[in-house]
Amino acid sequence: DPLEAQEQASRIIWYTENHNLYIRTTNDEQIANLKIYDFNGRIIKNIDTDDSLVQLKWEGLPSRVMFLLRVKLKNSQILTAKILP
Repeated sequence: DPLEAQEQASRIIWYTENHNLYIRTTNDEQIANLKIYDFNGRIIKNIDTDDSLVQLKWEGLPSRVMFLLRVKLKNSQILTAKILP
């Protein structure tokens, strides 16, 4: 059923707390790589990881500015989200 498949598909969940940005997926899948791009397409962060939850220090980076978050999972699936920390 296509509706069930959509409900099970992973999405990015992000939140900020104490000058940190936390990123995970709805299914807690392992993240292989995480990239954050600014509005002009420049890479702000590029992190290789092996965790299901990624924590980044967000201190010193702009707030109330839109960024594009690109997550590559261990299964090679790519997820994207716009974030406004």
